Amino acid sequence: MTAQEWVGKLGRRWYVLAAVLLCTMGGLWAVHGRAITYRGCEQLFLSAPPLPWNRNVITGQNASASMVAGMISAEMNSEQVRHQLQAVGVTNYYNVLMTNTGDVRFPSYNSPTLHICASSTSPQAVVATTAAAGQKFRSILQTMQAARNAPAKSQITIVNLAQAVPRPIMGRPAQAYFGIVLIGVLAAFALTFWSDPLLTRWRYRRVRVA
Repeated sequence: MTAQEWVGKLGRRWYVLAAVLLCTMGGLWAVHGRAITYRGCEQLFLSAPPLPWNRNVITGQNASASMVAGMISAEMNSEQVRHQLQAVGVTNYYNVLMTNTGDVRFPSYNSPTLHICASSTSPQAVVATTAAAGQKFRSILQTMQAARNAPAKSQITIVNLAQAVPRPIMGRPAQAYFGIVLIGVLAAFALTFWSDPLLTRWRYRRVRVA
């Protein structure tokens, strides 16, 4: 097939190209209209007191920072604490996750590090949510140690390893635009050359019947 024949087919079936173009534009508009979802995580480390004062009063064990991190993480993820934060304006969902030092099949949580993660369509809300949840985490730890009259030299302290940096995880990626345009171009050519002989035969039959 010569280039002139290709152009001729495309010109005869311009309405097929127009229909595919409209569908492609609709797909691009749908991608553009999607809200971008951001996610960010604040990383904390629970530092055990130095020897010989590292016998923590919360668990009665030495080097118990990871156990305390697990206790507070479970409380942070409870409905009670979530309702408390919602009452002060923290409406976005968050999750407190301890660092898995094992693997997927055999997880291990023996490290006193954790992540407080939040997702939202607003990057400012991600930062505000992780900050509020982190402050609540510190408050729970302080309350637990104060309730047991832990001296200052025996208290577990919190080190902020990383602030939450909102990053887009869903929304308007460039790959989506490119994919829709590529599918539109391929569909336009495929439908045009597939429909041309069918429409030609159909028109010929109509002429014969008339």
